[in-house]
Amino acid sequence: MNYHCVNQKILARETIHEALEKLPANFIQTHKFFIVNKENILSFTSNELTIGKEKIPISETYKNEVLKRVENNANL
Repeated sequence: MNYHCVNQKILARETIHEALEKLPANFIQTHKFFIVNKENILSFTSNELTIGKEKIPISETYKNEVLKRVENNANL
């Protein structure tokens, strides 16, 4: 698993499920390959999130939960 932080990338030997168990509640899974910190989301549509210059996909599997949590985020 790769963590993309503001100033660095970190490679860890763990699954997304293991990472989610360790991360604080403000991290959400948007796709089978992506977890994001909802505090860093700049904008969103029903299909993707924008963090910085990156577009992060939202899969159908996670769409309802992601949109519910992102829409409740007062920072957007």
